[in-house]
Amino acid sequence: MVDALNPEQEAAACHRGSHLLLVAGAGTGKTRTLVERMARLVEGGIPPDRLLAITFTNKAAGELRERLLQRLGRSVPSGTFHGTALRWLKTHGQWRNRSLYDDRDQLQLITGLLKSLPGGATPQAVKSALQQVRLHPHLPRPDWDRAGQIALEILPRYLDRLERLHAIDFQGLLEEACAVVESGQLDGLYAEVLVDEFQDTDPLQHRILKALAKGGTQIMAVGDDDQAIYGWRGADLMGILRFEQDYPPADVLKLTENYRSTEPILAAANALIARNVERRGKTLVGQNRQGDEIRVFGHGDDRQEAEGVAALAAKLVHTESYAPQNIAILARTNAQLRPIEGALNTRGLGYRLLGGTALFDTKEVRDLMAYLRLWANPASDPDFLRIANRPRRGLGAKALEKIQKASAGSPILPWLQSNVEDLETRAKKAVKRFLDDFGEPPTTALEALDRVLEEMGYLEFLAAEDPERFESRQASIDVLVHDANKELQAFLEQWGLAATGDKARGDGLRLATCHAAKGLEFDAVILPGWEEGMFPMIRDGADPHDQLEEERRLAYVGMTRARHRLMITWAQRRMSRGQWQDARPSRFLRESGLIDGALPVRAVQRRPPRSMDPDELLDQEGGAYAPGFRVDHETFGEGLVLGVRGMGATASIQVRFDSGEKKTIRASFLKPLGYPD
Repeated sequence: MVDALNPEQEAAACHRGSHLLLVAGAGTGKTRTLVERMARLVEGGIPPDRLLAITFTNKAAGELRERLLQRLGRSVPSGTFHGTALRWLKTHGQWRNRSLYDDRDQLQLITGLLKSLPGGATPQAVKSALQQVRLHPHLPRPDWDRAGQIALEILPRYLDRLERLHAIDFQGLLEEACAVVESGQLDGLYAEVLVDEFQDTDPLQHRILKALAKGGTQIMAVGDDDQAIYGWRGADLMGILRFEQDYPPADVLKLTENYRSTEPILAAANALIARNVERRGKTLVGQNRQGDEIRVFGHGDDRQEAEGVAALAAKLVHTESYAPQNIAILARTNAQLRPIEGALNTRGLGYRLLGGTALFDTKEVRDLMAYLRLWANPASDPDFLRIANRPRRGLGAKALEKIQKASAGSPILPWLQSNVEDLETRAKKAVKRFLDDFGEPPTTALEALDRVLEEMGYLEFLAAEDPERFESRQASIDVLVHDANKELQAFLEQWGLAATGDKARGDGLRLATCHAAKGLEFDAVILPGWEEGMFPMIRDGADPHDQLEEERRLAYVGMTRARHRLMITWAQRRMSRGQWQDARPSRFLRESGLIDGALPVRAVQRRPPRSMDPDELLDQEGGAYAPGFRVDHETFGEGLVLGVRGMGATASIQVRFDSGEKKTIRASFLKPLGYPD
C-alpha cells in the first residue's frame, strides 16, 4: 500500500504530454514523487529499459533503485551523468578500452605539465580552471584569473598527453558522450529521462539533455533554484531558470509543502531567500507548525564562539537528550570548524567530519604532533621519518633510506646524534641542520610549537607548499597553540586520548560545511561564523551580486537542514592568517528577520571585547562597508563596494562606481547608501 501523495506531488506524478520541470523545495518529498512517477510510467506500459534516471551521486542512484524495487518489484536504469556517459560510449563503440583518469591521475598529469611554467597557481587550482575553460571556451582571455590563464596555455598539451596515454578524464567522458547524443545515435532510445538535482547541471550536461529532447525523449527535471550552490565548480543556474525556453513545450510545477522543518525555521529561511532576484520564487509551507524559536548567540571572539558551540552541543546531548548523530554543526568553511573540533575534544564529545579531513588527520597536525612526540621519545622512528624533511632540509627519501640501513635497527635519532660525522658530506650537512633545529627538549608544548613554527620556519614552509590551503592549515595549528601552555607530556597525553576517542566515536556529532551537508537533515543544527566577510564570503574578481545570491542560497541550505532546532552564532573578532580581524554580524541575520526584533537575540560575552547588540555593530561608523553595499562619493557618484581592508573611518574601500571606474577610497570620504533592493 502506497501512502497518498499530496496534491502537488500527485500532479507531478501524473503529468504527461510535455517536458516537465518540478521545482522541489527542501524537505518537500521530491524523491518519493520521482519514484512514484517512474512506477506509474512503468505501470502505464512504458518498458523499464526505456526510462533513465540521472542523479549526481552513486549513492542517490542506489537509493532510487532500492525505492523502486520496494514500490514496483523491479527497477529502471539509473546512474550519474558520468556513469551513463561511459555506458553510452561502450554501447556505441566509442570507448576503445581507454584508461579513465580520476582526480588524482589528473593532478599528477597537471603537476608534470606545470614544471615547465612559471608559478602562480597550484595544480589543484589549475585542474579546476581546466574544467571551467573547457565548459566556457568562448570566454575572453582577460576574464580568466592566473589559474585560468595557465589552464588556457596547457590545455592543448594536456589533451595531447591524455591521447598519448590512451586515457580520458571525466570531462572528456561527457564531451564524447555529448557528441554521440548530438549525432542522433540515441534518438528514440528513451521515452523519458528523469534528472535529479537539475540546478547543479553544467552547460555540457545541458547540451546532452537538450540533444536527447531533440531526439524525441521527454525530459523531467527535478531541482530547486534556491539550493543552487555549486556555481564555483561549473553548475549553471540559468538551466533551471530558462527551462521553458530550452525544452519547449514545457510545464513547470512546484512542491512547497515542507515535511522537515518547523514553522520558525521556514519563516526565517523564506525571508532570507526572498532577497534573491535570480529565482523562480516559492514559499515553503511547514506541516509542523510547532517549534522553538531560532536562537542567535554573539561571542567576543572565535575561540569563545567555539567553546559556546561545544556548550550548546553538550546541552543538546546531555540535557535535552538529542542523539549526537542527529546534531550537526555546519560552517561556511572547513577552517571555521577547526577551533570547534578542539572545543568538542576538550569536552569529550565525539564527532564525525563529513566531506573533509578531521583535525587529527590533517597533515599539519600530524607533523607538529610528530615533532612533539619525538622530543618526548627520541627513539620513535616513525615520528622522525615523518618530519625529518618537513620543512625541507635536504633529507629526501633516498637519504633517509640509507640512514635507516646504516642505523641497523637502532633508534635512528640517537644513532645520528652519535654517528653524524660518519655520514657522507651531503647527508652530514642535512643531518647537522636537523640536529641544530631539534636541539634540547622543550619544557612546554607551547615552547615546542613555537620552535617548530617560527624558528624552524614550518609556517613559512606550509605557506609556500600550498598557498590556497594555508588559511585552513593555520586554523588547525591555532587549535593546538591555544591549548599548548602546559607541560609537554601532559599535552601529548591529552591530545593522544582525544585523537583516539575521535576515531572511535563514529556515532558522534556531525561536523560539515554547508556545501557538504546538502541533501542531509538533522534534528538540531548549529550554524557558526555568521559574520560579514565570512558568511557571506565575497571574493575579489567575481561579480559581487552573483556571489551574494549564491552565498544566500548556501545559507538557506544550511538553515533548511534543521528539523526542530536551529541556532546561529557569530563572533566580534576572528583569527585569520595569524591576525585578529574585527567582525560584525552577517547581513543574513537581518535579512532573515533574526536581529530586527522579530525573534529574540541572546548575546553571550564572557570576556572583552565589550558586549554589543548586533544592530549596534551593524550601525558602527565604517562597519557597513562590506562587498555588495552601495555607497556615494562627492566626485565619483554612486557605486558598489567590491572589497574592504581595515575597519572604521580609516578603512580602505574598493569601489566600482556606476561610471565603470574602479577606485580605492578611504571610508571617511564615502556616504553609505545601504544594500541594493
